[in-house]
Amino acid sequence: MDSNKEVPYNSFTLSFQDRDLEAAFRKDYCNRRLPHLRLDLLAGIFLYILFGVHDYWVIPDIKEYAWLIRYAFVCPLVFAIFLFTYSRQVRNLMQVTQAIAAFAAGGGVVLMIVKAAPPGNYMSFPGLILCILFYFRLRFFSASVLTLITFVLYEAIAIVDAKIPTNVMFSNTFILTTFSLTGMYMCYTMEQSLRSSFLLRRTVEERNNQIEKSNSELEKEILVRTQAETALTEQMKFLHTLLDTIPNPIFYTDGKGNCSGCNKAFESFFGKTKEEITGRPAHDLHQIDLVEIPVGAASNPPDNHGILRYETLLEHSDGTKRNVIFSKAAYADIEGKPAGLVGVVLDITDLKQSEEEKQRLGTQLFQAQKMEAVGQLAGGIAHEFNNILTAILGYAHLLKKNMHLDDPLCFYVGNITLSSERAARLTRDLLAFSRKQKIEAKLLDLNELVDKTKPLLSMMIGEDVELSIALCDEPARVMADSGLLSQVLVNLAVNARDAMPEGGLLSMSTGLTRKDMTFSHAHGSAEPGHYGVIHVSDVGTGMDPKTRERIFEPFFTTKEVGKGTGLGLSMVYGIIDQHKGCIDVTSQIGKGTTFSIYLPVVTAGETPLKIAGGRSPHYEPGGRDGDTDKWHCQSMAERYPSGTEMVLLAEDDYTVRTLTKNLLQENGYTIIEAVNGEEAIRKFMDHAGEIQLLLLDVIMPKKNGWEAFDTIRRVRPDIRVIFMSGYTADVFLQRAIPEEEMNVLAKPIPPGDLLKAIRLELDR
Repeated sequence: MDSNKEVPYNSFTLSFQDRDLEAAFRKDYCNRRLPHLRLDLLAGIFLYILFGVHDYWVIPDIKEYAWLIRYAFVCPLVFAIFLFTYSRQVRNLMQVTQAIAAFAAGGGVVLMIVKAAPPGNYMSFPGLILCILFYFRLRFFSASVLTLITFVLYEAIAIVDAKIPTNVMFSNTFILTTFSLTGMYMCYTMEQSLRSSFLLRRTVEERNNQIEKSNSELEKEILVRTQAETALTEQMKFLHTLLDTIPNPIFYTDGKGNCSGCNKAFESFFGKTKEEITGRPAHDLHQIDLVEIPVGAASNPPDNHGILRYETLLEHSDGTKRNVIFSKAAYADIEGKPAGLVGVVLDITDLKQSEEEKQRLGTQLFQAQKMEAVGQLAGGIAHEFNNILTAILGYAHLLKKNMHLDDPLCFYVGNITLSSERAARLTRDLLAFSRKQKIEAKLLDLNELVDKTKPLLSMMIGEDVELSIALCDEPARVMADSGLLSQVLVNLAVNARDAMPEGGLLSMSTGLTRKDMTFSHAHGSAEPGHYGVIHVSDVGTGMDPKTRERIFEPFFTTKEVGKGTGLGLSMVYGIIDQHKGCIDVTSQIGKGTTFSIYLPVVTAGETPLKIAGGRSPHYEPGGRDGDTDKWHCQSMAERYPSGTEMVLLAEDDYTVRTLTKNLLQENGYTIIEAVNGEEAIRKFMDHAGEIQLLLLDVIMPKKNGWEAFDTIRRVRPDIRVIFMSGYTADVFLQRAIPEEEMNVLAKPIPPGDLLKAIRLELDR
């Protein structure tokens, strides 16, 4: 290596700059040097022992001290290091142990020089030179450090304590310096040679490995080629058999456009044998669409594999027209030149019919789901409105009851009554509202959609669930039906509410994302592109993996019987799928669930999506006579029949309960109040022999009206009962309340109607 640029190691320490290379060198050095190290240690011990004779003649005054250093300290230490060379740790500590042995020997000589009197002190100098000679058996850097330390130590002691004559001191220093420099140079060149030799061996080994690998790969390639040539005939037979077993018609042409062959399914579909079509130009055969692109398919580009697909009509051998998807692609020969065409016919006639049936069933499913959501919303509104209207209508009737017909205030009270009745009819109309209608997708911003749906969501989730909305800064424009997407958000919000029975946080956010590669979601994968995203997150009970895999299946539900149809999330999935989007879900038990809706972002244009509407549940417990003239013709006793019986009134709404209590007391009845089902049962047990009628609200805390009645009638089977409710029929179904067995008055109830119903029930 002629230049520093070519040297892969540090010029001063000789260490390789590559750590892996340096580690490999040290391992190799240790493996090669270890036997020599053991011989060096044994030789050093022998010479150190032998120099005891030298001590006897040269430094007799301290020979005991010198022998103590030699035989009690240095020789045992070096021998211990010799034994250590047989341990596994020596490979990591080889330079350290070698340096300790060498320095101990040299340090022992220096101590003898210090202790001995002239001329013996400077006559021991050759022993020091011999020790330093062993230093140069180390690597360059270690040898240099030890030599420098020993040189400095000797010079310091010689100057301070040894009182060596100046001429001897100069001679020894000169000899020690030149000897050290010469030894260091020799050590440097030897290690440099060792490292160069190591690099050469390593390079040769790598080249040999590469040659062996290449030879092995070449042998494998030859074997593969031989096997491929041997199996080619069998593979061709297998391919022909495989083609004949495929149920789809397949044909192939050569580079000139002539048919080369077909499978059995092709012969059956078109009524021509392989022999009849082989060698004939494809244009002369039955369908030109099989070799030329029809006009209607000009907008269908080939996919990533060069396969062109389009849908067309073909005539079957039985004379019927079949809907097919035709796929064709060019194939090349071994040199990459076009060699012909392969065509595959997929008969989708049955699939088309199934898709039409699926679309019809999907429309019905959507209809049912929409009605469920509208019915739920209407039911919640109706209940609250009906309680309010019961109070307004009731107090208005009581005012009217206690006023003369010529009282000028009767006009105002009458208008209050009429307005209340109009509101009651509006509530009933809301419950009956829903009809089929066609819907088209339009360009909309997801931010605006979520913002507009927020009031509806707040009403649906209740007061114990906090709703948090976070909208992205940029518009997220998609082609979608706002009603359908609102339905999706409502369904997800209701599910989140049900997952948080004790309340919690419902978070809804929008965003934009770009997917550069195909990405996976809950039920498959979606294509790359720009997407608008809506995230709906709750902190509810969460789902385990098995439940998460099935949540989009129709009729799958984790709710109790009667509390859900199992169509909510399957409806959500279907709507998002119709919009060419996808939905993903992540969930952890006890931590909550997040639904992520991805919809393709568009910049302009409209993609109409015709989707049928649906019907919502309709609940009308019964009508009432609204004929004002007939009402005025009745006497006061007929309008407001009275009684003296004891009535148990159970109603959780304070206003309705107070109104009803006052109304019945004014008309002679004795009233016992209860605010929930459990209290109603308890108070009935206290007055079981006196109570003659139960007037129960259907939906109450703790126990509902039906559950309270079911318990009471076991004690008094003959007890009379009238139920009151402002809820819709679906609420009865969800709570397994048998409406057909109940005498139910629908709120709002005019006081006269209530008194008549009570009197009728008691007198029957």
